Amino acid sequence: MSPADLTGTGRAVPVPGAGLDPGVIAHVAVTATTLWVEPRTHRPDVDGPSLTNPVALDAWNATMQDTETRRWLTGKLESQAVLGSEVIVDEIDGDWARIVVTAQGTARDPRGYPGWVPTAHLVVDEDFAQRAPTSPTATVTALTSTLSGTRSGNHPGIDVSFDTILPVLGRTATAVRVAVPGARPASLPAEDVVVHEAGETPPLPTAEDVIATGERFLGLRYLWAGVSAYGVDCSGYTYTLFHHHGISIDRDAGDQMHHSGLKPVEREDLQRGDLCSSRPHRAGTRSATSPCTSGTT
Repeated sequence: MSPADLTGTGRAVPVPGAGLDPGVIAHVAVTATTLWVEPRTHRPDVDGPSLTNPVALDAWNATMQDTETRRWLTGKLESQAVLGSEVIVDEIDGDWARIVVTAQGTARDPRGYPGWVPTAHLVVDEDFAQRAPTSPTATVTALTSTLSGTRSGNHPGIDVSFDTILPVLGRTATAVRVAVPGARPASLPAEDVVVHEAGETPPLPTAEDVIATGERFLGLRYLWAGVSAYGVDCSGYTYTLFHHHGISIDRDAGDQMHHSGLKPVEREDLQRGDLCSSRPHRAGTRSATSPCTSGTT
């Protein structure tokens, strides 16, 4: 897109990658951006589809059919952030930016979860930033959906993942019009989202609510650092489930275990929906968490 392209509100469309100075607030402008421990450490022939704009996460998964190809990512990725996520830019190194994801709590940085992403995945969009905290929001409840450039919801465009949250501009019986960072307004099928008024939080879920949401991910392959419907790791899975239901817990398993604020439960008292944690199996690996789906482990 060029700056001359208009959003339909009379303003120019911000260009992804532009104006990313240290300290700037930006937003994720692709389906999901993947945070790396260091920039330019990817495998071009394997990880390339996850680094473009738009990303092609199905194609990325297709390049990692065997376990060893997928296991290579262990320790090289940090996390992911879905479309519309707020980030703080810390550093620019060529076409990569070191950021922190403000919604993902971590003991490593009080501002949010750190990592490196392509600058093309970020946009400085003041209009979106102003709307995000003050508008009704649409939260994607489908595992995946597709943004459309038309009000009727046809002519699909950008893919979006479960738990993507975007400001609402309008709605009909069949579609919800949303603001999109770095793009024109677009529509999502009404059946794929839940709309909350500004400042409204989801109702407190029951354990069965969280488990039912989690069971929708059955069959999804493990992806180190994943938090989207295109792949999750253990703590990314629990973080996403709880976040979707309006419960804030940290991003990593160790932090979830020690800093979540959830009441500790003895092993013999475990119930469905309790968050179970395990210690690392070996040095250099993360702890693991998952919702308990039975009364025993």
